[in-house]
Amino acid sequence: STAANKTEWNETPAHVRNYEPFPKHSLSNQTTDNAVDDEMYSTANESSRAFQNIDDDGDQTTTTTVDEAAAVDFVVWKNCLISYMHFTQDFFVQQSDFEARVAALQPDIDECLDPYDVSESRLCVGQYRADEQFYRLRLLDWSPGQADAYALLIDYGNKDLVTFDMLTRMSDTLSQQPPLALNCSLAAARTVQAGSGHYKQLEELVNWEMRFDCRIRKSDLERFYADNTQICPVELFYALNGERVDESTLGNAPMLAALIERQQKELMQTNSANELII
Repeated sequence: STAANKTEWNETPAHVRNYEPFPKHSLSNQTTDNAVDDEMYSTANESSRAFQNIDDDGDQTTTTTVDEAAAVDFVVWKNCLISYMHFTQDFFVQQSDFEARVAALQPDIDECLDPYDVSESRLCVGQYRADEQFYRLRLLDWSPGQADAYALLIDYGNKDLVTFDMLTRMSDTLSQQPPLALNCSLAAARTVQAGSGHYKQLEELVNWEMRFDCRIRKSDLERFYADNTQICPVELFYALNGERVDESTLGNAPMLAALIERQQKELMQTNSANELII
């Protein structure tokens, strides 16, 4: 690809992440249109609707709710975190067991010592400047002379400059493991535009470490795993009350305040329990 001008590269600003993205245990211790069709997800809150299953003789067999039918085509990830939100059409979701998953990858990352061959793959392992630790990367573009690369940390979702001399070849074992951060586009993105009040509310929830349930079409998830440059259109729901994340609920200030308060209480209880274990 054409080398990018460094001044055009945007590093992920710290204020849009919902927690420190690189845990202490690290080392040392799919593309869709931006305008997603909301009708794809119109069954999300219609569990009261039902249709009849008919057998070969034309007789009714069972009654199936819409949610049960949708479950055939969708998966739901519970209690997810949005690790980085660049736009509502470009954000990253991590599953609730992320910490265990990334810890399991770390020994293989530590073993990646072979020189990186730029002609082999855009996937590699490289050193992140902020903490000088190594992570799985996908290179997005090069500086003139290829001294530096603009890269995506595929297990987290943030983007930064990395030095070519600090890149190593990603092992086959690691390259076969899908990214731990799912690149997503919000189904309600058309009505939750960047810079709007609703968007700022969502950004605040992300920074408060709000948990979400993420509803994904199975075929979109499969496409992402086959080609992680793809973006998955998803629906988000507040894990604490099951309400859909859209312009209506993002404009409900009392509800959001209650969710944040409840979320913080649960985080404090979790942290207290972890301290007792230590």
